[in-house]
Amino acid sequence: MRDKPNGDHRDYRPTPMPGVYERGPVGQPYWSARYTDADGKRANERFDTYEDACAFKARMKNEVERRTHRRPEHITFKAYAEAWPDRYRGRTTTGLRDASRERYRTQINVAATFLAGRSGRRPLAAVAPEHIEGYVDHLYATGRTPTTVRRYMVPLKAMLSQAVREGRIKSNPATGVPLLPSDMTLLPETTDDEADIKALSSEQMAALIEAVPATQRLLVATIARTGLRISEALGLRWCDVDRQEGVVRVRQSVVGGRIGKPKTARSRRSVPVADDLMRDLLARRLASRHSRDEDLVFGSRSGKPVDTSSCYRWLRPAAAAVGAPWAGFHALRHGAASAWFRAGYPVTVVSKLLGHSTATFTLSVYIHALAEDMPDGEALRKAVGL
Repeated sequence: MRDKPNGDHRDYRPTPMPGVYERGPVGQPYWSARYTDADGKRANERFDTYEDACAFKARMKNEVERRTHRRPEHITFKAYAEAWPDRYRGRTTTGLRDASRERYRTQINVAATFLAGRSGRRPLAAVAPEHIEGYVDHLYATGRTPTTVRRYMVPLKAMLSQAVREGRIKSNPATGVPLLPSDMTLLPETTDDEADIKALSSEQMAALIEAVPATQRLLVATIARTGLRISEALGLRWCDVDRQEGVVRVRQSVVGGRIGKPKTARSRRSVPVADDLMRDLLARRLASRHSRDEDLVFGSRSGKPVDTSSCYRWLRPAAAAVGAPWAGFHALRHGAASAWFRAGYPVTVVSKLLGHSTATFTLSVYIHALAEDMPDGEALRKAVGL
């Protein structure tokens, strides 16, 4: 970058790029890009870096000359990103689930922190493809896998597409941006997210149940023995625990401390529960101050929904203590599914117990569990009889 000139912080200090000026205190400058729009009106945009200001100035000049210019909206990327999750309706007739909206909010907040610039005042219209490429690199540099990067880009692309439809920006700067890092050394050793989710053995699950705080053991045991998602377990109400049928029914979930619908239509299901686990659940109800049918089985002390993130505060130390620091709640679900496969249950049954959309998806996720039980060549020859 060029040397910073001296001068009064109130001045517009010229730079080598015509129409781009340095402003602010000499030690902490910002840059201002001036241009004349297609209607002959003078406009001015602020940038954190000289390079961003020059790129914007060049782009505006080109658009005005080609008569494709539309005056950018004076809204910052951060302000638009903070309001967008509540306004987004989704792309299907079923709309956007509460859980998906909360996930998008979290992911967009990560994008806003990076793309808003040092001052947080980068205009929405000033975000360019090179900024999006930098964001992709940032996601990899902070340990995200390719699958996770794609997931983070989904709401960002949707948000920018909506900004285009609303006339706030001319085009979507995320369109066509590669979803691989510019430096391939940033790629993790494994690019398979499912491979990262290991299945706990029955012995490890038993040890983990003993290692967590006593007040949390029933929650962990319920997930380990039913294969419920943590969001589904936290969403269980007492009316969903059916003693006569011997099942727990998944009818809602809790994500981000908020009650919402299950992940998919197939997620609404009934899962059989063993007698001893059912007795433990009923004993918990008798001891609970929140035992009405509509109360949560695993709610907080005040009966409110529990945020999943707070559960990891006690799960992570317990997992590390039993030699499985990588284990999360999903590892319990994987452990249950793998055990069911080893017990000989067909994929259609396991798929229904897990609430997957199709048996094909279940098979693709848990193929590792089946591979462990593959026969050798000699056994296959004897089965054929040749």
